Order: sequence, then structure tokens, then C-alpha cells
Amino acid sequence: MMKCQRVGRHRLGVFTASFAAMLSASAALAADQPQIPTPVNPAVLPNVLYLLPYAVSDHTGQAQEIGSGVSAETIVSIGLPFPPQVRQCQVQMEWVEFNGAIAGYSGPFPVAGAQTFEFTTAFDPAVIITPFNQNVFSNLRDRTFEGHARIRSNCPATSRLRVDAKYVTDFFTPGSTAPSTRVKRHEINVVRPAGNVGD
Repeated sequence: MMKCQRVGRHRLGVFTASFAAMLSASAALAADQPQIPTPVNPAVLPNVLYLLPYAVSDHTGQAQEIGSGVSAETIVSIGLPFPPQVRQCQVQMEWVEFNGAIAGYSGPFPVAGAQTFEFTTAFDPAVIITPFNQNVFSNLRDRTFEGHARIRSNCPATSRLRVDAKYVTDFFTPGSTAPSTRVKRHEINVVRPAGNVGD
């Protein structure tokens, strides 16, 4: 019995140390996450790799958001597949109004290796959306938007990426700056454009 107890304590110690190391690595990764602004008139990448049938952003400034009691942003997590087809792809979100007008962009930004980067409709790193580490911010400053989106790239149209898309709604008490506990995440079904070879 004593031997079993010693083994159990050893395993618990190893697990505790491993868990602490994982937390430390996660914290370091979060701290190293880049925060990239998008210029007013970015270069537009040539190829559309994926389509999002729905996207939304209603963040038009902290004062308005606090007054309304609700906000929504779209976040798209993008990385290269395993194994990657290419070493690196420049990637860009193109936010499109339902009437076809271009609302704005997030990126371009190079996606490489095993990393995943989060492209967001939020324009300001001060807009914190837990648990996301937002990376590539939009140029949708002082503008609301609802429509759809395109994932553009300088890689061939047949290229594939790892993509996960959501829009996040945050309900909170108007006039309060306290963090909300009523954040809801809604999955967005990402599709390939018709005609892309390799579908």
C-alpha cells in the first residue's frame, strides 16, 4: 500500500508540474500574440479561398456600446493545414455589406507554421472578447456592418486553410463598464467558392 501511495504522489507531482508548465506556456503564447491594425486602404489580395455567408460588427465606440447594452463582432481563426501545402500565405478578411458594398478589411497578414491567428471585425485591441486572443484588427472604425465576408489570399485558389468562424454577441447592463457574463458564441458555416479546384 505504501508503495502505491508513493507512486500516486509522484504522478500527482508530475501532473501538477506539467499543468503548471502548460499554463505558463499558454500565458507566454498569449503575451506573444501580435496585435495588427489594418490601414484605411490596404492592398487587396487576389484570390478568394473561402466565403462566410454571415458576418456582423456593431462596435462603433465604447460610449455607444455601453449605451446600447449589446455588441457583436465576427472572429475568424485561420491557420495552415497539417501538413501545410505551402510555407506561408498572406491572408485577409474582406467584410462585405449585404448590398455588395465593401465595408472594410482585416489584414493582410502572413499565416505560417502551426500558428493560428484570429482576424476580427473589432478595430481596437481595447475591445476584449473572452476567450479570444484577437490578432488582426479591422479598419471598420466608427462603422456598423452586417453582411457576409470573403477570406482572400495571395496563395492559389486551390489552397486550403484551417478556418473556424464565429460571431460573438455580448449582452450587458447599459451604462456599466463591468465585464459581461452573458457572451454567446454562434458558429458560422465557412464554405468554398463554387469552381475552386480541389473542393
